[in-house]
Amino acid sequence: MKIVKEHIAPLILRSVLSASLLYLVSITNALLAIRPNILLIQVDDLGYSDMGIHGNTSIQTPNLDRLGHESLRFNRFYVHPLCAPTRASLLTGKHFWRTGVYGVHAGMDFMNLEETTVAEVLRDAGYRTGMWGKWHSGKTDGYYPWDRGFEEAYMARLYDYEDNPGLLNGKLAPAQGWTPAALTDYAIDFMARESDKPFFAYISYLSPHGPWTAPESYRAPYRSAGFTEHASTLFGMITHMDHHIGRLLDGVDELGLRESTLVLFLSDNGPARNVKGQPVTDDEWQQRVAPLYLRGHKSSPYENGIRSPLFLRWGNQLKPGTDERLLSVMDILPTLAKLGGGKIPEDLDGSSFLSLLKNPETKWPERTLYFSSSHPKLPEGMSRQDTPLDKARLPAHLQLLTVMSDDQKFLKQGSSAELFDLRSDMGERNNLATAQPERAASLRGLADAWFRGIVDDPGSFTRPLLLVGYKGKLATEFPAYCLTESKGGLRNSSHSLDNWKEPGDTAVYNLDIQTPGAYIIEVEFNSTVNSATRLQVELADDITACIPTGANPARILKSTHPIHLEKGRTRLAVQLTTPLDAARSMSSITMNRISD
Repeated sequence: MKIVKEHIAPLILRSVLSASLLYLVSITNALLAIRPNILLIQVDDLGYSDMGIHGNTSIQTPNLDRLGHESLRFNRFYVHPLCAPTRASLLTGKHFWRTGVYGVHAGMDFMNLEETTVAEVLRDAGYRTGMWGKWHSGKTDGYYPWDRGFEEAYMARLYDYEDNPGLLNGKLAPAQGWTPAALTDYAIDFMARESDKPFFAYISYLSPHGPWTAPESYRAPYRSAGFTEHASTLFGMITHMDHHIGRLLDGVDELGLRESTLVLFLSDNGPARNVKGQPVTDDEWQQRVAPLYLRGHKSSPYENGIRSPLFLRWGNQLKPGTDERLLSVMDILPTLAKLGGGKIPEDLDGSSFLSLLKNPETKWPERTLYFSSSHPKLPEGMSRQDTPLDKARLPAHLQLLTVMSDDQKFLKQGSSAELFDLRSDMGERNNLATAQPERAASLRGLADAWFRGIVDDPGSFTRPLLLVGYKGKLATEFPAYCLTESKGGLRNSSHSLDNWKEPGDTAVYNLDIQTPGAYIIEVEFNSTVNSATRLQVELADDITACIPTGANPARILKSTHPIHLEKGRTRLAVQLTTPLDAARSMSSITMNRISD
């Protein structure tokens, strides 16, 4: 073979470069094969534009800015318009309507017991699991965070920012001082414990959800800068939270965990335009959303309602920078499951983006994502308080639905349609639907077909199944608003079951008796009723009366005799049999097992 001399050097150079590239790729893949600790930080009602790293010059967020500069930042990461929906998708990898969540409060935010959470996936893969802060995915036995895969969980009371009377693994554990500080202390303590297992630590700050409050030392600088008292409090609240996020990040470094810990940061929805009793001026709102001037706010489907920051930092193993690929909160579970060696549940709506972490040059397939309003839109004659919600009557055309693609965003409700090119119109000011009618019609068809699939899903728009005697517990308490059916004039509100007044008013609950035995039933109202008040309770073909405790007016009514319950599912019916002088609100029902 004749060798041409001038070809030798290029061949050697190419061989060296190829070998070096293969070596670098193998090293990167080897590092990513190591199961990292995972620290997931979520905040509440923080807008995409609320940070200096995104151009805000009014609100001081030095620690989040530092985290952002040290992270791979996904600029097109989307959540849902309200908190409980986003959290259901974060925990399950599914669109929240498919998890049984279809709103906030009033029993609409209880995640189906059949769902597998990211904590369960990582726990089963050998991780220590802990969470601290806002839960908002169910508030009775079986639904609490310590029942859904978290070995340690502190569920803070919403929205109590000082001396929070939260629950630690089901037991009252009041937190002293400011809540962001207490949550941070819990997380640092958890990360510091020696173990041969990696950890999954989920800290869910309540801030800056209203009511806005902050230490005076954080409000004063904004007040001195000329902001109103309400804006000074809000901005100070964000900076106060930022301070404790800085403590959390410093804790990771001081524990020597920077290289072995993947830190993720996200919000749950966009910023609230105003909080009741704490309005900010139009100028202050504009300063909050500057300089991107994204359209919308919390609860809206526009960019400022559903675009969230997503920062990922993993020591020197992820190169800081930005990525414009389209991601959603539903992608978090499959990504963490794959990274942590866990089993990815079937039938998810999200996709793992681990390949983008391994190699930023990876081709990301074009995708179509579907988003919705947090509550389904109801036809005339239906009410959000209806229980059960007749999902067969939910028309697709009424729903406020959003279809996202790599370059376009389509929104529809009724006959209205909006189509935006987000590459050139991030502010969603130029509606292209009229100019592109065929495209708009096609996307409308996709949205309506997607919604019909949601309605057909057996997990959608369900009411809570209540577990009695869960893990052998003697007392089972559940909110009165968790009913599955009502009769008479009852109205289900965010935190109580209202308008108990006339004989025949009835609430029905679906129960699963986990521990058989004899039970005494207690019903609690928010205000006193007179001694003549009677409730009829029917359960497992047995009927008893609930009467006020003692002869004087009381808030708690107890059953007159115990009811023996066998293991399995049954229905509890509570009916008012005497008139009340004024409408009352029922807060909770407790079932006390007195014998086996």
